Amino acid sequence: MSTQTSDFRRWIAGRIAGRSCALLALILVVLLSSCNAGNEALLTADADADADADAENHVHQPTVQPTGNSNGQSTGQLAEIYFTDSNEDIWPPQPRNISNVKKLVLVSANKGGSDRSEKENAKQATLTILSDPKVAAELGDHYAMLAKHHIKDKAGNLTQIETEFFIYSSNKVLSAKYRPSEPESVSYTVADASRYQPPESQQEVQKAVALAGNALGKQGFTNYKQLTGTALLAYPTATEVAQDGKVFFDDRKLYVTFGPGHGAIPHYRALVNLSNGRVESSGAMQ
Repeated sequence: MSTQTSDFRRWIAGRIAGRSCALLALILVVLLSSCNAGNEALLTADADADADADAENHVHQPTVQPTGNSNGQSTGQLAEIYFTDSNEDIWPPQPRNISNVKKLVLVSANKGGSDRSEKENAKQATLTILSDPKVAAELGDHYAMLAKHHIKDKAGNLTQIETEFFIYSSNKVLSAKYRPSEPESVSYTVADASRYQPPESQQEVQKAVALAGNALGKQGFTNYKQLTGTALLAYPTATEVAQDGKVFFDDRKLYVTFGPGHGAIPHYRALVNLSNGRVESSGAMQ
């Protein structure tokens, strides 16, 4: 019995000793891992602290580049370029104390020639439209070109010209199209002014303002000359539209005003008929 007890005690002692060594080894591994993690945390904390210090002091790292002499030759020396601080309200940061700065201007080598070519093509296309016998017959002698549209392909090449004319003698709108690649491709449509009218042109505005000013001067409102005159295409009133259903006048009319400008209420107004060159109404604003 005593021999069995002794053997059992030795077996227990061996198991305890083995487990103790394993436990000690495990504790040692944990301690080493904690030390390494602490060192890494310290290193990270130091790096973060440096970064925070830089951010707090708005430090911009200088760009180092070779310097040159007055002849533009490198001297082999290095110069530091410092940038403006963010607290100077300059964004993006600008370099300090630099000289011999030259502005780089990017210019397309073919831009000038391309623009001239396009203008020449557009001018030639307009002349082609005007010289078309059928178009010329429709236009007569009393008309104005109000709009011109250039249609281009994806490469930027002019493929079609579209123009709009108002014919004052017949109160019609002629819309013409022409493709420069097809010399015989002039086509056009004609519509009554009561159905459609393009916006006013700058030439029409100038003419209407001049006619309205003459009418106001004859009425004794000579101070209109100290005011700014402007004009817009006139439209029928809501009552007139409800009566006959026309959203445009049968002829070409512009509504003219004279005022201080800058959004102020105009002092004078006039309704000018460009089809017959008459001022239908004019006077002070009421």
